Amino acid sequence: MAYEYDFAGAERECLKAIESDPNNSLAHQIYARYLNARGRFDESIAENKIAVDLDPSSAFTQRNLAVNSYYARRYAEAVEQLKRVLIMKPDLASAQISLWNSLEMQDNYAEAFESYIKAQESRRGVNTEKLQLLKTAYQTSGWQGFLRERIKINEKANANYAELACLYARTGNKDKAFESLEKAYQRREWAVSIILVEPRLDSLRDDRRFDELLRRVGLK
Repeated sequence: MAYEYDFAGAERECLKAIESDPNNSLAHQIYARYLNARGRFDESIAENKIAVDLDPSSAFTQRNLAVNSYYARRYAEAVEQLKRVLIMKPDLASAQISLWNSLEMQDNYAEAFESYIKAQESRRGVNTEKLQLLKTAYQTSGWQGFLRERIKINEKANANYAELACLYARTGNKDKAFESLEKAYQRREWAVSIILVEPRLDSLRDDRRFDELLRRVGLK
């Protein structure tokens, strides 16, 4: 799914795994991830609920359920679930990431920024200088200033073009967003496989370039 973009083959393998071991939580989680990428949200959430029932003590499994809600644009459900997950495991960085994304899509920028800072401060080897730049950007220019500062940092790092595309899209720079998406596609970044459903790319969906990319990835 994430590298070859063989979505039909991915679904076959997921169903084969579940048939082989119906009580395997991971198998249901991976199938849920596939269904989510295809926009089949109700099915995806149902699969993740099975995974949670099979492994209720796993914070990561609980987090995956919230991620489904995020992609389904059920942001209030996602935020509620993620806050429960972070009570279970306060240092789960992936839950903090999902939380600030969900809060951003609710336009709750103050809490989203707080969640972002917490996630960064919990990481080993956090770059305090970069963190201070982000704090200053938010304090002086609000959420858009914060996003623009993140763009500067990500451009220098040259690390994740799919994330950079989302940042450009959220700041209204469509051309740079598509340029970054093309680089992400060429590098086979995993996030390309979920561009059909990523909310932060919604501003690009009425552009013919987005339809063309969806066709190339096999999502349309």
